Amino acid sequence: DASGNNIQILPNQHRRDNYFAGGSILEVPSALDNFQLPIGAPFGEEKLVIYASTTPLGQIDATELNDSVYLVQNNAQEISRRTRGIALKPKVSAPRADPASAAAAAAANKPVANAPAISEVGEFFEDEVRIVTRPAG
Repeated sequence: DASGNNIQILPNQHRRDNYFAGGSILEVPSALDNFQLPIGAPFGEEKLVIYASTTPLGQIDATELNDSVYLVQNNAQEISRRTRGIALKPKVSAPRADPASAAAAAAANKPVANAPAISEVGEFFEDEVRIVTRPAG
C-alpha cells in the first residue's frame, strides 16, 4: 500500500481460491465475491504485483490484518526467493527398462515400459502495475 506495507489481496478471508483459469480475465473483486476494494488514506503511489504459476508457489509469512486481508511479513527479495526457489529432492527408484525392449519399443514408436516419466516443467509469471490513489474531488 502507499504506506509501504505488502498486502496480499488474493487469496483472502472472503475468497480462498488460489487457482485461476489461464487465458481468462480475472476481475478483483468479481461479481461473485463477497468483498470490495475501497480506496482510502494514505493516498499515493501503490504497486500491484502479480505472481502466477502452474505449480504451487512457496509459502510466505503473512498475518491477518483488519479481518479482511493479509499483511505480508516478507520483503520483496524474500518473496522472490520463496516463490521461485530451487530445491533438490531424491529420485524414487524405478525399475530400469530392459535395453532390448527399449530398442524394440523405439523402433515401433511406442513408449518404453518402466521408463522414467518426463517431469513437468512449472511455468512462472510475475508482473507489476503502478497505481496512484487520490482523494475524491
